[in-house]
Amino acid sequence: MSDWLYPLSSKVNKATGMPNYHFELADGTSTPDTSPASLASLVKDSAGQERWVVYSNRVNDKVQPGDRVWFYYGHADGDLGVVAVGTVTELDPDEGVSFTWKKTATKKLMAGPVPARVVRQYVTHPRTALWALDKHPRLVSRLKKAAGL
Repeated sequence: MSDWLYPLSSKVNKATGMPNYHFELADGTSTPDTSPASLASLVKDSAGQERWVVYSNRVNDKVQPGDRVWFYYGHADGDLGVVAVGTVTELDPDEGVSFTWKKTATKKLMAGPVPARVVRQYVTHPRTALWALDKHPRLVSRLKKAAGL
């Protein structure tokens, strides 16, 4: 099993003043952005949802079903850090990485995130999707402890 960091941001497009991304909810509607509040809505909405897809233009061929994905907010979102975790269920080169939420662990992380300053001690500029964390066992250990895993 490997661990991956997936940075999120509610940053808006400077040219349009609109958010660049959104989350799709189970009922087909979308959140207004990818802010921490929108992520909380997505996690809550997924109560009956088996899988969620992370669309990535850079699906790493090393990602495997059973791997953990940790969700991170940096500078644009108050340096919250890691606030959620899920388990990879399948990979699709067109759709991206599908996973299920680790709900109890995510609730713990949302209540007490691992701060971005801690994450940046190991991953200096986490800006693109799916950063490998296996070479940072101390960080993984801290994330697992914070999530109650």
